[in-house]
Amino acid sequence: MKKNKKRAYPFLEISNEEWDYFASKFTYAEFPKGSLMLNHGATENHLTFLEEGLTRSFLPNDGREKTLRFTFPGNFVSSYASFILQKPSEIAIETLSDCKCWRITYDDLQDCYLQIEKGNRMGRISAEYLYITSSSREINMLVKSPEQQYLELLESSPEWFQHIPLKHVASYLGITPQALSRIRARIF
Repeated sequence: MKKNKKRAYPFLEISNEEWDYFASKFTYAEFPKGSLMLNHGATENHLTFLEEGLTRSFLPNDGREKTLRFTFPGNFVSSYASFILQKPSEIAIETLSDCKCWRITYDDLQDCYLQIEKGNRMGRISAEYLYITSSSREINMLVKSPEQQYLELLESSPEWFQHIPLKHVASYLGITPQALSRIRARIF
């Protein structure tokens, strides 16, 4: 985790000593493609920094999963509400590719907040990022058509379409795979 200081917190100035302490609390983990990082109903005990790979957070719904977000390298992934409240998670997190990551437990993160001068600021930055991401997604779902959302994704995140099955993209957009195929046929 030591080498990921600028990737994880690009706008935060923190001393090398404090970063070393923080980084020492992380453990390295690998997850093969198709594995669950978190099961629905389990309590999230880790905040995970994704060094390599791709994950999908989704809501199981009677066999019709609803994709909430995708996480790419250089970002944190977690069922954050479950992590903060230490309650069972409403979502599950699966790997869409082999993943290499660094994980910190809830207790170790709380310790860092107490021991590191800027620890609370680090937590706030992470929470603000997750809030902005979730808020932007909610607004997009309410005011933009699936086609508009798809075009924006295609423009801003073309890497998505190299690694993510279209059924998951459709689920993320809140439409069926057939509706996504019709959109794609109109565009291309």
